[in-house]
Parts: sequence; C-alpha cells; structure tokens
Amino acid sequence: PDLLIINVWVFGAYDLTLVFSAVRAREVYADRPPGFRIPGGTTGVWINALVPTATWALVLAITWQDGLLPMKLGLLFAPALVYAGLRLARRRSAG
Repeated sequence: PDLLIINVWVFGAYDLTLVFSAVRAREVYADRPPGFRIPGGTTGVWINALVPTATWALVLAITWQDGLLPMKLGLLFAPALVYAGLRLARRRSAG
C-alpha cells in the first residue's frame, strides 16, 4: 500500500504542475494566436485546474496517516528547493 500512496502523491504533484503551467501559459502568451485551446475560456482553464487540485487534496487528506515521512517532507520542501534552484540558475546565467 505504501508504494501506491507514494505513486498517487507524486503523480498528483506532477499532474498539478502540468495543469497550472497551462494556466500560467494562458496568462503569459495571451497575445499569441491559438494553437491549443481549453474550451470554456478562462473559466474553463480554471475549472480544469481546480478540479484535479481538489481531488488531489482530498486524496492527500485521506491517506495522510498512511504516508511515509520522507514523502511528506518531499511534498512540503520540494517546491521551495526547485524555486531556490531556479533563482540560482538565473543568477548564474545573468552574470
């Protein structure tokens, strides 16, 4: 069961990264001609982002007691580590 829980947690985080990158791309590249569209406009994009987020949050809440400590720490600290790594890479490339 632990392997299944880890898989769901990691895949959920990965899936949310993809979904919210679509939201961000819609904001950043709003002036470009459409090559790929999510139906429903901005509301449709946000619905496509919030439904998986709510589902993943529910799964995390249900399986929180079953999860392994390293997995919990990874979910909490991985975004901060990625952000710090990206800032460091940008600093190095800028100067």
